[in-house]
Amino acid sequence: MSKGEKSLQQKIVCIPPPLSHTHTSPSSGVFYEQGKLDDAIATYKRALAAEPSFPEAYNNLGNALREAGRHDEAVACYTMCIQLQLRQQQPQMQGGMMGKPALPGAQQAQRLSVAYNNLGGILKMQVCVGD
Repeated sequence: MSKGEKSLQQKIVCIPPPLSHTHTSPSSGVFYEQGKLDDAIATYKRALAAEPSFPEAYNNLGNALREAGRHDEAVACYTMCIQLQLRQQQPQMQGGMMGKPALPGAQQAQRLSVAYNNLGGILKMQVCVGD
């Protein structure tokens, strides 16, 4: 890790919740894109420690774990991501019964479909490897 990356990471880790997840995840993404999977995984886990109800961090952690060959852990992360997204959509859907829009927004539906796609992909990969 370069001096600049280390300095940036130290600054990001020091951001207090609830803002931490909005700033920690991009640094994790940088590590992920650079192929530094251990650093990405560690940073996503720190983000989740600060904000455990952040579904995108679970999805992204699942991606890093999948790339690292840690498939069972990736499945658990994708599953948690889906559960959190469904929980976050529930109040909106209940609001629909009280005269508010019942359908989740297109962005929320897309986020949920990404998590399902990731989960399905890794489960399919596990079945193919097991054959």
